[in-house]
Amino acid sequence: MRLNKTTTHAVRLLVTCAKSEADVVKVAELALALELGQQNTFKIVHLLSRAGFVRAFRGRYGGVRLARPANEIGIGQVVLAIEYPDFDRASVIPSKVDAIPFEDRAFNAFIDILNENSIADVARNVSGGLSRKTQWNSAEPTHGIRSMNPAKSPTAMPT
Repeated sequence: MRLNKTTTHAVRLLVTCAKSEADVVKVAELALALELGQQNTFKIVHLLSRAGFVRAFRGRYGGVRLARPANEIGIGQVVLAIEYPDFDRASVIPSKVDAIPFEDRAFNAFIDILNENSIADVARNVSGGLSRKTQWNSAEPTHGIRSMNPAKSPTAMPT
């Protein structure tokens, strides 16, 4: 499954808030640390606030902070909130698994696996705090998935 950039930025924003030593982090600082525009950062903060992951405060001393502890926010919860804000997992009845199309079962399994990791887990594995030098692991996946771009694929056939 491919996640959009907004979802990736939302997870990064939550991790940055979790790693921040300040109680409230200014949106301008988040934008700078994540190398995003302020408008994009405001949009993501708004989405995360509506989903209940962050609390936003206005005014001179305003900013953003996590609405609940980082270890209680699953990555799958964030993916659902950003990618599928109207999706209702409660409508999927576990006792009638055979009646659920296989795509729905696969999607639920994907979200369950993502929820095995919390924002706190990711924050522990990311070096750096609230700064432009935060090191996000941008290496290519090493779990057997090959690039869909034939030019980048090590097994690309000459055309």
